[in-house]
Amino acid sequence: MKDKNSRPVNILLIEDEKINQKVAQSLLKSRGWRIITALDGQEGIEKFNQEDFDVILVDIHMPKLNGFQVTNRIRRIERHQGRYTPIIGMSASDIPKDKEKFVGVEMDSYILKPLRAEELYQTIETLLSKYKRPLCPIDIEAVLANLEGDKDLLKELIEDFIEEEYSILLLKEIEEAINQKDYNKLYKKAHKLKGAAACLQIQGIYEIAYKLEQCGKALSNEGIVEIFEALKKEYQITKDALENYRWED
Repeated sequence: MKDKNSRPVNILLIEDEKINQKVAQSLLKSRGWRIITALDGQEGIEKFNQEDFDVILVDIHMPKLNGFQVTNRIRRIERHQGRYTPIIGMSASDIPKDKEKFVGVEMDSYILKPLRAEELYQTIETLLSKYKRPLCPIDIEAVLANLEGDKDLLKELIEDFIEEEYSILLLKEIEEAINQKDYNKLYKKAHKLKGAAACLQIQGIYEIAYKLEQCGKALSNEGIVEIFEALKKEYQITKDALENYRWED
């Protein structure tokens, strides 16, 4: 079994409703996280037994085994194995009424459906930080496959992406273009960043760069300051994760 620092965040999603599954998968994958989906509680327990996960998301109201029962069984397994995995309950009902149930089954947190992106990310990242899980924004294995396994090249590309040319100078040029309302420059610089992020499959930065690129293309500054602030925050998260990434020998 691989060291947890040698791969992206690994999340087990236990959700029986198809649309909710797709929404959750889309939101989670946009952070570069690896998602394994189980369609019911029993399948979720089986997949939990097959590999390590950094976080488990479980729907509360499922037939056969509900989210509380699934959590109880996982905790019993963990006590025998000496491990612990943060579990987040998901529910469309009034969670405060069930608060004692969540605590009683040792869930770490809970969120309401429909899922809201920022709440979902913050809840997961808080638990990852608490339990010192990695926040790697890149699926290293997937990128390596595109580079025909050339690990040295990947390391070089990552170093380029987090060093001054991109993480400082390019962001500064984007900010200047925004302040000067130079939409042509904004488009070109955002396009450059988007291309680099695409090469490394850094989805979070790619999506934000795409939004800025579209602002430049449309000669629009609507929400542009907020988008750029999100870019700076996302870049810092990415830079911190990649600087501390542990490579396998």
